[in-house]
Amino acid sequence: MIVAAAEDSESRAPDVNGVSLVRAINQQLVLEAVLAAGEVTRAGLSRETGLSKPTVSSLVRSLERCGLVRRQGVQAGTIGRPATVYTVDRLAGHTYAVDLGGTKLRAAVTDLFGEILAEETVPTPPGHGQRVIDTIGAVYAALARRAGVEPEAATAACIGVPGVVRPADSEIDSAFNIPGLDGFPLRDALCDRLAMSVVVENDANLAAVGERWRGHGRGCDHFVAISIGTGIGMGIVVDGELYRGGSGGGGEIGFLPVVGDPFDPANKTHGPLEHAAASAGVRRRLTELLARHPASRLTAAATVKDIFAAADEGDPLGTRLVDEEARLIALGVAAVGAVIDPRRVVLSGGIGANTRLLEPVRDYLTQLLPHPPDVKVSSLGDRASLYGAIALAVDRMRQKVLQPRGEAATAAGGPG
Repeated sequence: MIVAAAEDSESRAPDVNGVSLVRAINQQLVLEAVLAAGEVTRAGLSRETGLSKPTVSSLVRSLERCGLVRRQGVQAGTIGRPATVYTVDRLAGHTYAVDLGGTKLRAAVTDLFGEILAEETVPTPPGHGQRVIDTIGAVYAALARRAGVEPEAATAACIGVPGVVRPADSEIDSAFNIPGLDGFPLRDALCDRLAMSVVVENDANLAAVGERWRGHGRGCDHFVAISIGTGIGMGIVVDGELYRGGSGGGGEIGFLPVVGDPFDPANKTHGPLEHAAASAGVRRRLTELLARHPASRLTAAATVKDIFAAADEGDPLGTRLVDEEARLIALGVAAVGAVIDPRRVVLSGGIGANTRLLEPVRDYLTQLLPHPPDVKVSSLGDRASLYGAIALAVDRMRQKVLQPRGEAATAAGGPG
């Protein structure tokens, strides 16, 4: 948080388009304090910021005129004149968050606090990356109408993608589940289409951000979020910060050489662990083992969901397949634990979120590591990446709302 500038220096401070730099800094300080408190009086703002009550009153009036702060009511139970309570206008800015998967696209428009105003899930369009851009744009227009916000008033967007996002230019590598996305200038195309600031991030990284914000990562500065479904990915949080790696590929644990033959050409595209433990690998083992379990209720057409349901009912083949999956996951977690030493591992995805895996994974880890991490199943289900996209979009939006209006835009045209 910005430290309040000395008030008595405001008259002789450098000028920012007609408004003193000190005043611009203090406007941002007050707005941040209102954001943090949710609802607060001018006396409360004075205590939080260290600014005098007259200065706070002047700054609040300025922020009111800019449309960022509004009066919420009066504080009940006070002696003397009732104190006015202020809050940030939730619709002073809004975001657009998208979780782009291989089969479906989930999107939401949120307010300044990250609360969802409208949400939609549609099939991911096949073909070239431009079709993805068109779909993301059309969904945003529909959600903005439903949320009752002006599309052109949007401040920031975050798009989660199943691939490695290069830090230098945000282009995407290894997006195997969405043909046509590799090398496509997704961020630039979306900035043009949506006319707003856009962040593009790996979906597993966003799942970790989502867990940090609203899931089992809250209050934990060292954890990983591992998604296991049609693919395998991991988001890493170290010292409370998301770790992406030198080329953006941190967390691509599908390539861990812990099972099978890592040099088998079949493992080159997706990696040995993903080849074995993602949904295609589970179904491949089902096909291989069916002949040895003629009494099983499972057939070659069974889905991963069917396999877990059979295990719940005591089917021997279903039980074996689930146990083998837990063992594979534990091998991957053990490799991660030996290098990163996370305090917690959060499992999610179509396979990872199944609670039947939890105890066998924990049991195998006690055999593999002297100090195994705490393993939990995500409480966010398949929404972790969407929540992460919302969190990053809100963070970007608040930066833009605070800086241009609190420092530059307000200074340029707002009253002092």
